[in-house]
Amino acid sequence: MKMCTIFDGIVVGRMVVVKEVLCSRDWVHKPELVFSANITAHSDRWYDVHVGGLYAIELMAAIGYNDDDLLSNVIFFAKKLHNIISNECDCDNLDTVGDVIQHVMSAIVEEHDGKLVDTPFYKTALKPLLRGQTISARAGTTLGSEG
Repeated sequence: MKMCTIFDGIVVGRMVVVKEVLCSRDWVHKPELVFSANITAHSDRWYDVHVGGLYAIELMAAIGYNDDDLLSNVIFFAKKLHNIISNECDCDNLDTVGDVIQHVMSAIVEEHDGKLVDTPFYKTALKPLLRGQTISARAGTTLGSEG
C-alpha cells in the first residue's frame, strides 16, 4: 500500500505519524458525512495514524468543493483502533484525535494554497467509543489560510 507522510511530530506528549493512504479504499459514506447544498464535487482521502508506534486511528476526510472548485468544507470521520487513544478528552483538555485532525486539516489547507471559499469549515464525526471535545470544539470551526 502506497503512503505519504504528512505529519511526524509530538502530540499530547507522544510521537505521532500521520500517513495519507495513496490508494482507494472501499468506503460507504455515513449519514453524518452529507455535505451542504453548495458542494458540487468532493474527494475522499484516508489517513493512518500511528501514536507511540501503534496503529491507533483511521481517518477519512471527505473534501467538498463549490462550483468554482474552491475548498468549502471538510468532514472527518475518525475511528479509534487502539486503547492508547482515550475514548474522551481528559480533564487537562488533552485531545489527541482533535490535535491530529488539526494537523491533517492544516496540510489540506496548505495543499489548496489559497483556493478556499471565504468561510470554509470542517467538522468531525466520531465513531463510538470516541466522544467529547473533538466534536464540540471542532464542529463548524472556520479554517484559516495559515492552518
